[in-house]
Amino acid sequence: MPVAALAVPGDDRPRGLTQNWRALTITDPDGVVTTVTSGDHRSDGFSTGVVQLPPLPFWYALRPRDPEGSAALRTAGADTAAALMKAVATAERTEDLPDLVSAVLPQVTDAKLIAGVIEVARFALKQQRALDAIAARLNPGETAPARTAEPAGPTDQLLAGALRGVIGSGYYHWSADQDVSHRFLHRLAAAAADTDAASVPGRLHFDAPALDHSGLPFTAMLDHPAAIAYRAAGPAANDAQRAALCSVLAQIDALGLASAQGSADRWRRVRVHLDDRHLTTPDGRDRNVSRRSVLPLGGGAALGITEDTESVPGGREFGALLYDPTGRFAVPGPYTLRSEAPLGDRHRGPGWLAAFLTEAAARGPAPLHPEAADEFARLTGVTATAARLLIAGLPNIDSYEHHFLPAELRTALGVKAADAKIARNQLKAVPLEVRREVVAALLPAEPARLWTDGPDAAAAAEVWNRRVGRRTPVPEWLLAEANRAVRAAGAVHDALGDVLNPGESAVLGTDTAWKVNRDRVEPCDPHGPAFTSAVLTTTLGLTAWLAHRLPAGDPMRAALPPALTAVRNRLAAPGLLLDLGYYADLPGFRKAAGTPTETGEGYERYGAVVMATHDDRPRPALRTSLLDSTGSDPYLPALRGDGQAETSIEAALRCAHDPRFAALLADPGAPAAGGAGADGTWWPQDPGRSVPELVAAVQEACGLGADAAVLYLMLLAMPDPTDRNTARWTGWKPARMKAARAELGATDLVVTASRTRAGRTLFLPGGWVEPAAPWT
Repeated sequence: MPVAALAVPGDDRPRGLTQNWRALTITDPDGVVTTVTSGDHRSDGFSTGVVQLPPLPFWYALRPRDPEGSAALRTAGADTAAALMKAVATAERTEDLPDLVSAVLPQVTDAKLIAGVIEVARFALKQQRALDAIAARLNPGETAPARTAEPAGPTDQLLAGALRGVIGSGYYHWSADQDVSHRFLHRLAAAAADTDAASVPGRLHFDAPALDHSGLPFTAMLDHPAAIAYRAAGPAANDAQRAALCSVLAQIDALGLASAQGSADRWRRVRVHLDDRHLTTPDGRDRNVSRRSVLPLGGGAALGITEDTESVPGGREFGALLYDPTGRFAVPGPYTLRSEAPLGDRHRGPGWLAAFLTEAAARGPAPLHPEAADEFARLTGVTATAARLLIAGLPNIDSYEHHFLPAELRTALGVKAADAKIARNQLKAVPLEVRREVVAALLPAEPARLWTDGPDAAAAAEVWNRRVGRRTPVPEWLLAEANRAVRAAGAVHDALGDVLNPGESAVLGTDTAWKVNRDRVEPCDPHGPAFTSAVLTTTLGLTAWLAHRLPAGDPMRAALPPALTAVRNRLAAPGLLLDLGYYADLPGFRKAAGTPTETGEGYERYGAVVMATHDDRPRPALRTSLLDSTGSDPYLPALRGDGQAETSIEAALRCAHDPRFAALLADPGAPAAGGAGADGTWWPQDPGRSVPELVAAVQEACGLGADAAVLYLMLLAMPDPTDRNTARWTGWKPARMKAARAELGATDLVVTASRTRAGRTLFLPGGWVEPAAPWT
């Protein structure tokens, strides 16, 4: 039953209003339901953001905002509706819609009512377009004729494989089988050639034919076409990839984009902005902001919108290539220019790309020059394997696969799979822009020299040293073993370089101020080198491992004490705060710790312990300059809880302050017995050289021969007395080692067994914990 009668403008009889819980229904005088809403005080669709409906008991006070407009809408017929839909469909700008609605319905004058009419018309138009699309699929013969076919080119998937390592991650699956990059360059060339085209003021790139979506960021490579050229001639490309790269290089050359110097009067890389009102269609649909297209600007000028787009307050920015044969580089409205830069190779003059393409067509792939890799390694300090990957053009280094290099290429480069994996991880950390610049520099200024003299290792090394930095070389075998043995928070190759060359290390040589931000601490300069908890634990772990792995007398051991000194200097800096790496219960800590030593903005300090007060679960930090001489603080036990387990950071701090750890890193000096090897080195792990008196005591106490006593002491004292290590430490021949093992194994001092990943057969009696797999 109706609960009220509703009088509306234009009706000669009232309408019935019924309610079913929160649903309201309006019925016209003929009994036809015209409106259903889900609540008695909520705004529904087409409400244009007006105030919410009041509860039903207050409806008696409602009055029409535009009686004449309301009456006109109720008498509007199909012709009026068709005119409204046509007006919305043909509108060029959203801001034109209110005037177009007023022209069709002049009786409607209220702005909110007009806005509601626009929303209804947009909705109806959206449904009509959906129906039209269905009709077009059902009647394909009635669809518009297809546009003239463009010449096909290499697919983006093929280009991605050919450039993997200098173009990004390599995950380009969506529409990667389309030739989007080729068509983009083709459309730029077509627009540039159409010098008779007239400009269309206010036209947007959304109105131009769209290219298929592709995840390949190819246009970024247009600043480094020499990198494309080097990969096209290098050993990593197969025939199909080589042809694909040469094809797009020919397009780049035809557009005049080979050189920034040669393109300066016609081309710019620009960033343009559109405000929010241009990001929707007049009928209210969101535009596809990720689409790429080429917008002709008239007279041969063109704006090529690339894959680079970013949402910004008030609108969106689009990366684009701007071609203007007049050299004025005027960006048409409603676009506004945000930035511009030259386009093309900035280090080469005009003509180099044409010369390269001529040589590549005549000679094919360039021969390998291993001596170029050796020279690059000598000039930069990278490993031999990393240098070979660089000289090959950094193929596939973004891959996560173990065998990321094809076997034929690995054989041609003369690298091992394990070494290549380590080098790949090192090179992957180099920013993409730097990789492109280094590979581009490998192409000689005279391209023909690539086939006669090989890559320009000196030019590439200059770029590397300037952008990455030269490091003292780290032996490849040591880097490989460190990767297997040490669990580092970051890249082992960087940390190992820091430890062995502390004077060249930014993180070990720079004091950084820290601050409390919300629930944790962070460096005041987020982009500068920072001595962090991860740097501390990794550095201490590597120095301890190196002290064990390197023999006495090895020149590399000389870096260990300075590395520890650098760590201690950083820990003594008054501005350093080290995050302990976990969240703590602040109320519980306060209860245990009592009154804070210091209270500041956003934190409390208890001795050396700093607790952020943003919430009740902060990440504790240590002001290391306030730690005691052992690297500890009386308040730390209050953080550990009932288990009192020491964290890895606390252990590292204790080691850094412990004189015994410093003694472990120091030069052991000459052996107490025997002598050093021919290279001047010896292993203190061999008790026969380091503690001969202890060997004699074990002989007497256990009734062992000298060699068996030496082996027994290594089993007792060393963390890793594998067969390989004991042979290395003692320098014994296999027969001597076999005899010592047999003598010791015949006693009840040890047990003979075979255990997983043990690397030996003799063990002390007792329990055994199976070692974890090596860290790789």
